[in-house]
Amino acid sequence: MEQDDVRRTIESAIAKRREDFALSYLSCAPDGYTLKFRQGIVDIVRTRIDDAVFADDARLGGLLDEVRRDLQRLTRAPAV
Repeated sequence: MEQDDVRRTIESAIAKRREDFALSYLSCAPDGYTLKFRQGIVDIVRTRIDDAVFADDARLGGLLDEVRRDLQRLTRAPAV
């Protein structure tokens, strides 16, 4: 899959799920993709993502679920 196709696939999945975060960076290397997601000032990076993830809705959904959970954990207001 071409890099532009991967970007469109991810951005489309994010939009369909109405997520609060966005894909802010994508690059391809021989060992897989590096993806950076942003919500406000917080970035989450995922590395070495296999090309097959983008062809499988369930695997892509799982990746986006993980990103959402991590962002929620990091952006949660600390208890006072």
